[in-house]
Amino acid sequence: MGRMLVVNSSLTLDGVMQAAGVPEEDPRGGFSHGGWSVNYWDDALGRWMGPYMMRPADLLLGRKSYEMLAAHWPYITDDPGADHLNNARKYVASTTLDKVEWNNSTLLQGDVAEAVAALKAQDGPEIQVHGSANLVQTLLRHDLVDELRLMIFPLVLGTGLRLFADGTIPAGLEVVDSTVTPKGVLGVVYRRAGAIQYGSFALDGPNEAELARRRALARSRVTYSWRTGSAARHALLLAMTKRRSAFSSSVIDPFRSPRSRVRLCLAWWPWVSGSVHQGSAWLAS
Repeated sequence: MGRMLVVNSSLTLDGVMQAAGVPEEDPRGGFSHGGWSVNYWDDALGRWMGPYMMRPADLLLGRKSYEMLAAHWPYITDDPGADHLNNARKYVASTTLDKVEWNNSTLLQGDVAEAVAALKAQDGPEIQVHGSANLVQTLLRHDLVDELRLMIFPLVLGTGLRLFADGTIPAGLEVVDSTVTPKGVLGVVYRRAGAIQYGSFALDGPNEAELARRRALARSRVTYSWRTGSAARHALLLAMTKRRSAFSSSVIDPFRSPRSRVRLCLAWWPWVSGSVHQGSAWLAS
């Protein structure tokens, strides 16, 4: 049967997981919103998440999350959570670390996905991932995640590392536990539920209103392409004019002379013809 691999993560409503707890936690990409989750924590959230965190588990961590946790928890002595983390078996995925010194830590060797798949095939407690944004992307791309334990906080940031990035394999999920705290944090546990079951609310065939809508949308696409192409062509001609003062003023005003009109029509035609072709193909679909 093997072991479950569980990703534990704090998220904003727009999916950002970067630097939830400390301002200096992870400033990659110029991220300046570190510590965004702190003021939403309360006893209700702790009561919900605590039992999950205290389950017997091995930890799987990326380098940055390992270094952050290893710089904190070994120095905490009066907290049951600290004892749990310090004594747990920890596996670290890193291509830059030569050694890991936190108690019961092991540096994974070779391909990360293959090493994690081998860990999952062993007997033992569940494997928990905390933080580790880059590692999570690898696990999702290789379909190694069985369960997501998420705390979704009621705020949006618009920037930062996200839990679900490009490369995530489409998958159906089912909710096995959920709660909402007085401060509006949604705690939810999702478990794999097989392939996505697709459907459609469309009518059996498009009616006249739908066909008219598609035709109007196709025309708007052609118009947009024409305008975009015209603007780009004119900008290019202006740039060429600045570099070659010998150009005539008819280049700046492309419609001043008949010869310029012909040249520009020939230059624009690939864009226009391509747009018309795409619109016609879309209408026929």
